[in-house]
Amino acid sequence: LKSPRLQDAVLVLAQRLSSRENLNLRAVFLSFDSMRNGHLGPADFHRLLCKLGVELSPEKEKELLEYFDADSDSRLEYYEFHKRLASLIRQHRPPRSVRSTLQKVIIITRHGSRFPIKPMPHNLQWPKDEGFWDTFGGYLTPFGARQHCQLGIDLRRKYIEGHQLLDMDDPFVADLVYAYSSVKNRTLYSGMNLLLGMFPKIPVIMKSVEEFRKPAEKKDYDQGLSLNFDFRAKFTPLLHGSKDNPRYKSLADHSMDIGLEAYGKDPKVQELCDKLYEVTGAKKLESKPGKPARRVQGLKGVMSGMEVERALRMPGLGNDKD
Repeated sequence: LKSPRLQDAVLVLAQRLSSRENLNLRAVFLSFDSMRNGHLGPADFHRLLCKLGVELSPEKEKELLEYFDADSDSRLEYYEFHKRLASLIRQHRPPRSVRSTLQKVIIITRHGSRFPIKPMPHNLQWPKDEGFWDTFGGYLTPFGARQHCQLGIDLRRKYIEGHQLLDMDDPFVADLVYAYSSVKNRTLYSGMNLLLGMFPKIPVIMKSVEEFRKPAEKKDYDQGLSLNFDFRAKFTPLLHGSKDNPRYKSLADHSMDIGLEAYGKDPKVQELCDKLYEVTGAKKLESKPGKPARRVQGLKGVMSGMEVERALRMPGLGNDKD
């Protein structure tokens, strides 16, 4: 902008907007979009200037609109509006009492509450029909979806609203977020719900890793957040480094034999395993000579089943042996 009058007008716009508490630049823009078509025409732009106390002649208003209109298509789109004003607004915002130096956040999480892979033999709370387990075994439950949506909300409050790590008014904010999931139903759905809770106004799209690595073909600046996955591998090194790894299996077996051997010989532990085997019918809890450590390891499966039932507000270990 060569005109001092128009330079002052842009500064006034930035100052007036920065003074608003809890400013949502996108909401401001949309409030002047009279046709609800995603852009402002000359009349909309005039109303915006008047509302914010910027008085210009019709000629200067046209010149200012041309300055904002980066692609010269005679209409003002949100990303153009943000591009011209965002940095100026940040400069004029009152200083925060605590300045965050946080640069990046890496979040690693498991899936939410899921259905069991299969029911324990004596359990009365789940169907016995194998077709049910072929369809739903291990799938994310509605409760698990809510868990991850709430996790996303909590992360948004902490890092976006608290630390202001991301500018949610930025139309390119999705380019600053990378999300990756394994290809299980429970992990993909958990990832989607987490992103929806964290970024409620941005669409979530799914892409294979190969699609993500190809040159970007974005035609729309606001396409969405990508949840990436890789269908080529059952296990992925990023999330399953210990799977299909002979060295890890050898170390795990060795540590289990050392750590759980003595524990499995404890009379109280044996009594617990006996009782749980009677109640659940879980084969891993069956007493077998010379394998006390393996029996103790079977307690993990029972505990996992109880955690699923607890999350679904079910009675613990409902069975036909009570």
